[in-house]
Amino acid sequence: MKVLILGGTGMLGYPIALEFLKQGHEVVAAARSAAKLGPAFDDHVKLHLLPLDTASMNELAALMSGVDVVVQAFGADDRVVPAAPALPFFQEQLGGVTERVVLAARQAGVRRVVVLGSYFVTMHRLHPDWQLAQHHPYIAARLEQEGRAFAAGEAENGLPRTDVMVLELPYIFGVTPGRTPFWKEVLFDRLKAMSFVMYPRGGSAVLTTRQVGEATLGAALRGNHRKAYAVADVNLTWNELVGLIRAELGQSTHVLNVPAFLTNLPLKQEAAKQQKEGQEGGLNLNFLARDIMHREFFVDAEKDRAILGHQPGGVPEAIRETVRASYPELNKVE
Repeated sequence: MKVLILGGTGMLGYPIALEFLKQGHEVVAAARSAAKLGPAFDDHVKLHLLPLDTASMNELAALMSGVDVVVQAFGADDRVVPAAPALPFFQEQLGGVTERVVLAARQAGVRRVVVLGSYFVTMHRLHPDWQLAQHHPYIAARLEQEGRAFAAGEAENGLPRTDVMVLELPYIFGVTPGRTPFWKEVLFDRLKAMSFVMYPRGGSAVLTTRQVGEATLGAALRGNHRKAYAVADVNLTWNELVGLIRAELGQSTHVLNVPAFLTNLPLKQEAAKQQKEGQEGGLNLNFLARDIMHREFFVDAEKDRAILGHQPGGVPEAIRETVRASYPELNKVE
């Protein structure tokens, strides 16, 4: 089987490539810029350079010639803060781009497409009363992305159907060679700077990059068209996750849980600052504490494992490895 990974040099594209290679499949990748990821990747993956978010359907279809499976592993995430209003930006960067990828795949005769999505959609589906898509442009766009991707795969204009599967992914930990983990800036640095930790009482499903690779291969081989799979390995409270990170940093693991209204104060200040500067985040800071930070975004880890085949275990080790990769000085032996 020949697979094309769009965003193949990224945090998730890299382990997906390794998993397909390990199982004897041919792998090609496309990314915006070149990267050296080590011989396991560099010696076996043909890399094409292409601005994927602006590539035309014909450019993408040409890239997909002779390919059996396409993995859509790139796109804007919720850290991006675009000009207001945020919804049109995320609709294009997620739904529009993915729709173009699937249409190009169908034009090129690709049989199957696996899209890497977000567990925010899982939570929206499980808890419609939380109104996540109504409050947060990023989540609304992720929900729309799935619908547009599925519709684009349907047979039309004489072209046969392309099967489309979506993996709804939670917090993910793991290391890509030569890259500083994005967790360093968004989480680790903040925790490291605290003499004692004040944090919400909530939690999240968690996965390793290895398991993302295994689940993607499973979806490519056994996934069903128009199916969204909620992928997870373990559910961790924030106290458990913070404790693992702080322990690896050599710091106190005690966490003082704060109420939502205290969490909300600095978030509302940042929201006002964004509004003044004409920006809007994909996650609405006015609702972030109540909707996400103080809730348990937990997933039934076993529900889809039988189909996708990702092996359990390794989350604590992946978290510790990600921390060490963020601070090389932790690896030095005195």
